[in-house]
Amino acid sequence: MSMPTPRQAWAYGLPALVISFAAIPIYLLTPQLYSQQLGLGLSAVGLVLMASRLIDAITDPMIGRWLDRTSGDRYARWMVPALILMLLAFAALLLPPAEHLGATGLLIWMGVAATAVSIANSAAGLTHQAWAVGWTASLEGQARLVSRRELLTLAGTIVASGLLGLSSPWPLLGVLVLGLGIALLGIARLRREGFARSLATPQHAREPQGSGAESIRAAETIPAQRLFTRPVVGLLTALTLNALANAIPPTLFLFFVTDQLGLPKAWAGGFLAIYFLTAAASMSYWTRLSARIGPQKTWLRGIALAVAGFIFAWMLTPGDGLWFAVVCLVTGVALGAELICPALLLGQALEREGLRGQADGRLFGVWNLLAKLSLAASAGLSLPLLEWAGYAPGAAAFALATAYAAVPTALKFLAFFGVWWLVPRLTLPPANNLTGAQP
Repeated sequence: MSMPTPRQAWAYGLPALVISFAAIPIYLLTPQLYSQQLGLGLSAVGLVLMASRLIDAITDPMIGRWLDRTSGDRYARWMVPALILMLLAFAALLLPPAEHLGATGLLIWMGVAATAVSIANSAAGLTHQAWAVGWTASLEGQARLVSRRELLTLAGTIVASGLLGLSSPWPLLGVLVLGLGIALLGIARLRREGFARSLATPQHAREPQGSGAESIRAAETIPAQRLFTRPVVGLLTALTLNALANAIPPTLFLFFVTDQLGLPKAWAGGFLAIYFLTAAASMSYWTRLSARIGPQKTWLRGIALAVAGFIFAWMLTPGDGLWFAVVCLVTGVALGAELICPALLLGQALEREGLRGQADGRLFGVWNLLAKLSLAASAGLSLPLLEWAGYAPGAAAFALATAYAAVPTALKFLAFFGVWWLVPRLTLPPANNLTGAQP
């Protein structure tokens, strides 16, 4: 079983910089570009983007299944074309030939480009997640890979957020091209060293380059009931509840800052910087802790810390900007654990069921689908319920504080007990966690 070196872990993590960098403008820049600058109706733009996200979400399980059936250097064979397609579609989305298209043609162009960016981004991201599990069964090795990946994900998010205010799309495209080139060099190096294929079993490790018939046959014949056992379904349920809890605050973040706290909108950037930078700084601690006590106990600590932060946020009133900065600091530290531990728990579930390297794509595909549905549900439920409760933008309200902080707290409590009760049935003995030995 191969333990990734620090250099290999950084090379593995590089695509995350590009994947996260390309994701932000899809959600934040596209509506403004096509409605305000190019004159399309806001409702039409919103409906097309919603349809593209729905198509993206439902394709994740299919992509995962196809990934499991791919032979040879499966991760490089999926990652490289997905990243290149993402760049081309990203350029098409930000540089539409508006002067040659009518309103309908421009709307179709936006829909096709946005869907292509989303699907390519998802294919690359899903492959990246599965790659860490297929690389090694060692919990320490997986934690090293996942921590580098999530750290660079945060870096890409921060850089993209900083460039969104520019009037020209060319800086975004230039950074994306540069990042893609570096990522492709890292993938090529790992491929030459033999780390772009699943090393799940000794049989796979001994296969000649380009073969993989046994793995493909195994992936095709794994019944759903063997993969989605009751503990695995319980874990996915807990992850979904936690994802929904994490999706609600960003949806209401600006309302909370401006209305509940009575602060200028410009303060939001500072709060987000505290949140993301603290998460990045805390990841090395959570990585070491998960290697020592396991991802389950580590994540329970992270959830408990997040709950404490949200309970405190629920009590804030106008003028409590300094205390909200403390909340961002605490929940940012908790985010570090939440970025690392779920992927490790899913990897342990695959290892426990003897399916690592055979069904990792399917499991991560389903998880990505559930995470995206949680993100959609957060906007589809929280905003209408707030309006129903009598909240109107422009004033502090008990309903706003409750939706922003109390509802995520309740969901995280449910996720906490799900992880505490169900996950021990999926985890491996400590010796296996640390050495990567087969159960």
